Amino acid sequence: MVVGSANFDIVLGLGRLPRPHEKIRAARSTTGPGGAGANTAVWLARLGREVTLVTAVGEDLLGEATRAGLVAEGVDTRFVGRIGGGSTGVAVVLSDGSAKRMVTTGGPPLDDAIDALPRSLFSPGVHLHVAGQERGAATILCREARERGATVSVEANGRVVDGLVPYADLILVNADELRSLTGPGRSGVPARARRLLGAGHGTVVVTRGAAGAVAVSATGTVTAHAQPVTVVDRTGGGDAFDAGFLDVWTGNGDLGRALEAGLALAADVLGHVGARPPLPGR
Repeated sequence: MVVGSANFDIVLGLGRLPRPHEKIRAARSTTGPGGAGANTAVWLARLGREVTLVTAVGEDLLGEATRAGLVAEGVDTRFVGRIGGGSTGVAVVLSDGSAKRMVTTGGPPLDDAIDALPRSLFSPGVHLHVAGQERGAATILCREARERGATVSVEANGRVVDGLVPYADLILVNADELRSLTGPGRSGVPARARRLLGAGHGTVVVTRGAAGAVAVSATGTVTAHAQPVTVVDRTGGGDAFDAGFLDVWTGNGDLGRALEAGLALAADVLGHVGARPPLPGR
């Protein structure tokens, strides 16, 4: 079960990112489905998992296309809400390959969709992944899912997720998000990850770009190296990492193999334009 955004991406490929007040011409433009929750759900479905997405889109043409695309990918869309009067989220991504800048409209809020989700869906053997949702309804959902025996992962995706940490088996962040969540200082990744965990029982998974990824828990640290890749576009790389990681971790709990699987899938995505490229053999 994945809870998170579903939106429409406009990716502008640039030779470099513009300076303030500068107008430059894009070398290419690519449009397609996106959103942190939807991307991760689609990759999990492509990896052969049964996956349900909880999100909200508008009652507009983009919302209709977003839902149809998810259905075509094999994602269960029973809990994709259509919000009357709301607009489906749009993300404009400026990408020069090595870096990106993003502006998003955000799309409809997910609190109502989360509140309406039947808690009877959660039981031992079910995994809940929450991407980019802060406190409120998401915190209650994580707590109740754990009480029913489900495992829980939380992806920061630029949000303040400290309220969800006590109920998460996994907290997934990038290195910049980890620094933002743990405050100033010169501590390294393991120390900051343990600070984020506090008295929690879980594991913090930190992606570090070309430096690979690390998983930190109270019992130790596991690291994995990034695979060599010529980065074409960073859009959706973190979402793909989450899917690859969760596919292995929910299967056997092996952190090392999960890190490697996440990094491998992320490398595939980074070598293409857009968040969900049609990769060979997938």
